[in-house]
Amino acid sequence: MAQSIIVAINSGYLRLTGADYATVQGGSAASLVGNNISTAAGQRHYVSGDAYEIYRGGVEFNLSAIPSTAELVSATLSLVGISITKHTDFDLTIINGSDLASVLVAADYGELLDEAVSYGLLNTSSWVAESYNDIIVNSIGLAAIQTGLAAGVVRLGLRSSLDISVTSPGAAPDYQCIYAYGSDTVGKEPKLTVTYVGTIHPTDPVTRVTGLTHRYDRRRGIYELEISMGDVTSVLQRPYAGSPQRATAKAQDDVEAAPIIEKAVEKAVREVDAKE
Repeated sequence: MAQSIIVAINSGYLRLTGADYATVQGGSAASLVGNNISTAAGQRHYVSGDAYEIYRGGVEFNLSAIPSTAELVSATLSLVGISITKHTDFDLTIINGSDLASVLVAADYGELLDEAVSYGLLNTSSWVAESYNDIIVNSIGLAAIQTGLAAGVVRLGLRSSLDISVTSPGAAPDYQCIYAYGSDTVGKEPKLTVTYVGTIHPTDPVTRVTGLTHRYDRRRGIYELEISMGDVTSVLQRPYAGSPQRATAKAQDDVEAAPIIEKAVEKAVREVDAKE
């Protein structure tokens, strides 16, 4: 098995603030967008202004370091915590981010609204600051990353489980947010660790064996293997005594002219005929 540790090429957050929770939770566009910066997820209910605020995050990874034909075994998303402000614990949840723009835009806030299927989660009771927090990607998320190999990129979203379940924060103040370093902080960037095995059978006929033909010339004592790779065919010969050699007219003449091989072949033929 092989492993690739991939640093995010972009990360950010989408924030919407308003006086009514339902309006904020179901909003179509963020009022504040951060790119190539820290990421965040969660909800808050302020005392000041009696306002509600929801954060949704996004991270993007370039998968070109992994062969496009690799078969993924496991993946882990790792985020270095900046801080956490909470009165209520929640599950930081990885979700599908395929609809996100490479550079986050305000409308991406609404794009994440219908993404409720978990790709993996971590309860905030385990969240630590200034250290990597590992979130194991589940089978659904792993399949999404596998699909992303073809395009060479995967985008993942981050939401609070309370946002997903449309659970309003309690009476103010009620803070339920986590903050993680982003792609702009060297050494603390979001990371995706992917373990994979070999490669899936190549689809290009020129890079895979499409035919094998095995022949044995008992009289001449030659084993012959014809290997086809797409439209390319190569023939290898192995004399009864000797090492593998390229099949050429000269090689065949040399084999036929070698008395030692001829005698060995004749002996082998007699032994086979006697058994028959």
